[in-house]
Amino acid sequence: MKLLTRYSVRFLIIFLNIILLNSTLSFAETIDQKRNKAINLFNAGKVEKSIKLLKILANKEDDTSSMLALGQIYLKYKKIDKAFYWINASGSKCNKVALNKLRTFYLTKSSAYFDPLKYGRIVKNCDSGKQSPKVANSQNKKSLPKKIIKKKVNKNNYNFIDERVTYEWGKIAQVNGKIIGHGTGFSILNNGYFLTNHHVIETCNSIAIRYNNLYGKASLINFDENLDIALLKVNAPTPYYARFNSKNYIAGEEIFVAGYPVPEIFGTEMSIRKGSITSPQVKNFGNNRGRILIDAAIASGNSGGPVINKFGSVRGVVTGGLSEKWIKKFKDQGAHIGNSTFGLMISGNLVKLWLDDINIDTHNVTLNTSKREPETIGKIAKRFTAVIECYKR
Repeated sequence: MKLLTRYSVRFLIIFLNIILLNSTLSFAETIDQKRNKAINLFNAGKVEKSIKLLKILANKEDDTSSMLALGQIYLKYKKIDKAFYWINASGSKCNKVALNKLRTFYLTKSSAYFDPLKYGRIVKNCDSGKQSPKVANSQNKKSLPKKIIKKKVNKNNYNFIDERVTYEWGKIAQVNGKIIGHGTGFSILNNGYFLTNHHVIETCNSIAIRYNNLYGKASLINFDENLDIALLKVNAPTPYYARFNSKNYIAGEEIFVAGYPVPEIFGTEMSIRKGSITSPQVKNFGNNRGRILIDAAIASGNSGGPVINKFGSVRGVVTGGLSEKWIKKFKDQGAHIGNSTFGLMISGNLVKLWLDDINIDTHNVTLNTSKREPETIGKIAKRFTAVIECYKR
């Protein structure tokens, strides 16, 4: 009887192990089945139900393929912020397809959506096997602290203006004196470098910059009076910065002018105006060189702002309009000029060469993605465009 009981116990243990093994396998299959069901729902036009199911799999089951699927769905509907969030969450957990998508964001979506240093760390960690593996079953998942699981897909992790950045800006000395004028500038690197016009800062005793609700004193690093460009620096990080596109200019090329014109009328919110390159030829007007005609409206305060193409890359720097003196000169020479307003930008290619000459290595964009909607261009521009304030003692 004791022998029978011993064999019964062994049989019961083996039987329970088989059930446990099958339940583990069925759990893995259930995740795949649920993900496939969600994808089928999306293909059937039931987008909200599909997204809801994929979010459950992504958050509760830590399924990187569901995270990636969410990113691709949001990308299809041009919801770039949400797409980046989910693709980044999947890539951070070493999903290879998501890592390739992240690289595309780095090359084409502008610094508003990606930090190349962060991408490098993710790839390095994945190559060295430091990233946590995907949870294989519910038992293993329960052994992990819930807070750690949530932290990995917390959207706040991808807000680059964080406490560290705010603290560094808070350490910058404040500017004393009277504001005598202001213009626009934009960040070109993540370590505090800004570009603006030379004429914006040439009479200033002190210069201040307002960038993403941060404020601090800036130093003049270098300038070129004939090009009308000046390089400024704040001693704090600038996570959002612009990239240049150095392709040849084309007549009729669509552009957007970002800046802070006439705050007394337009307020302190950044404005953006759509236009085109009127003539791709780079002209010199007297001592002023590197000018390109554009038809976007420009007002006082726009000076030094970025001129952006339809892909979100910088093509030039606003410098002002064609003066009445020059228009009169052309009229005297027989030119037929009506009431047209001529705007001028500084060739971004010449600005890039000047920066190279003074050993400032900026970022070029060589690949173009699909055309951006105007509101997306405005959102990107707002992150790297700044107010430049001129003070006198």
